[in-house]
Amino acid sequence: MIVVTGATGNVGRALVERLAAADRPVRALTRDPQRAGLPAGAEVVRFEPDRPAALFEGATSLFLYVQAVGEQTPAFLAAARAAGSGTSSCCPPGSSRRTPTSPTPSTSCTPPPSGRSSTAASRGPSCAPTPSP
Repeated sequence: MIVVTGATGNVGRALVERLAAADRPVRALTRDPQRAGLPAGAEVVRFEPDRPAALFEGATSLFLYVQAVGEQTPAFLAAARAAGSGTSSCCPPGSSRRTPTSPTPSTSCTPPPSGRSSTAASRGPSCAPTPSP
């Protein structure tokens, strides 16, 4: 199961839609599951940053949109690793302006330093994992 943060944003929504269309197990994290409007094949879950461990039950991978998690990124990644999520892909703020491609696997995604422009951030890792077989 791939856990996707920022699931109702431009990049996250496109990723959730692609994974669901390919019948891949996906857990879409969102602040408001009732209004998310995500595909029926996705497990839509309320994003609770104060309780990240529950979000990763059964997860094998994480797509992390850093802006969706913010300052809680280190704790969020630690919870993913503790739950056994082996692969993380990072998408820095500002990256949604370009077309998602294949992932940059990482085990330590961190938000950009404050004051970093979205233009500089968009030069970071690519934004959408390619589903593994």
